[in-house]
Amino acid sequence: MVIVGKTAIGALSDVRVLIVDDDEDALVVMQTALEYAGAVITMARSAKAASAALCHFTPDVIVADLRMPDHDGLAFARDLQRIPSMRGIPILAVSGYDELYPRRDLHDAGFIGILLKPLIFPDLVQAVAALADAKKADRQP
Repeated sequence: MVIVGKTAIGALSDVRVLIVDDDEDALVVMQTALEYAGAVITMARSAKAASAALCHFTPDVIVADLRMPDHDGLAFARDLQRIPSMRGIPILAVSGYDELYPRRDLHDAGFIGILLKPLIFPDLVQAVAALADAKKADRQP
């Protein structure tokens, strides 16, 4: 693993991440940060597109924007909790509107944590790495 700044190249080696955000710039920023750290990325610009992607891509971690038109990140996370095979996938919320989403609602919907926009690359990589590691630990006997 090589450290550049505060971001570890390879810290997310082979970690599969689904990024859900309706903002193209936000998608590219998150993709860049996570791929730089070694993650395998699939992106979706809506909750509907993310649900479709989950039919052929099983992520280790999902990073979802909370505020999206039509079906927001909170509703998307609640939908995932209804699918037994998706319940074990940790979901990280990202939002520029922290005050709109009470922490209890996020937790009840299945989110493990939240990062506020604008995102800081090392924080995003560290949060995704922690969630991926926790998921691996849960699977071990």
